[in-house]
Amino acid sequence: MDLDIRKPTPQNAQLWMLMSILHFDSFHVFLRTLLMRYLASALILSAACFSSAFIPSNAPTPRTTSRHQDPVVAEKPMSAKDAALGRARKQAKMLDSLYKTAIVIITKNYVNDSKDLAAGDAFQMLFDSMKEQGFHEVRLLDASGEAIDDDNLPQNDYEKAAVKAILAGQEIYEEVVTNDGKQFLKSTTAIPMVMDKCIMCHENYEGKKIIGALGITLEIE
Repeated sequence: MDLDIRKPTPQNAQLWMLMSILHFDSFHVFLRTLLMRYLASALILSAACFSSAFIPSNAPTPRTTSRHQDPVVAEKPMSAKDAALGRARKQAKMLDSLYKTAIVIITKNYVNDSKDLAAGDAFQMLFDSMKEQGFHEVRLLDASGEAIDDDNLPQNDYEKAAVKAILAGQEIYEEVVTNDGKQFLKSTTAIPMVMDKCIMCHENYEGKKIIGALGITLEIE
């Protein structure tokens, strides 16, 4: 049987209604898709315009770096003169520690009464030997005001100033001097009262914290 949808029959009416619904749904999907695309484009354009409004026209182009790096500032090279003085100070510090440690060890283990050879007297001979060989000069300086050996009294302005500074609490007193065209470092440090055995020969040391000073003079090379 042929179907003529142009005829006004109930069947044709239902068919027209179904075709209208299908046509409406297709058009609705098409319209909705077109609208979504339009909205997406509008949002992208708006975001671009909004961002550009807060970026100055003359702003530099940002560069991507892994981390911030401070500019490298070249250190000023140490002069030969300063380097030589640094070596002299290091050597003076080493000799100061060596002599003081040795005196304490000898006194602790070998000096038992006032008849034994005092470590200070033994090291005076060692100091004389170092000076005769031209290595360096070492002076034991009295800071008690009652020296048993007058040779240990401060003998010049430097030694007097050094002892005064040491008694005032200064850890080290030094001066650079020139002699016969050569420069020398004078370095003086405190000799504290660290052992009761010292009182066997030096009764005047009792109750005192600083009993003397050790002065070292060596060439700056």
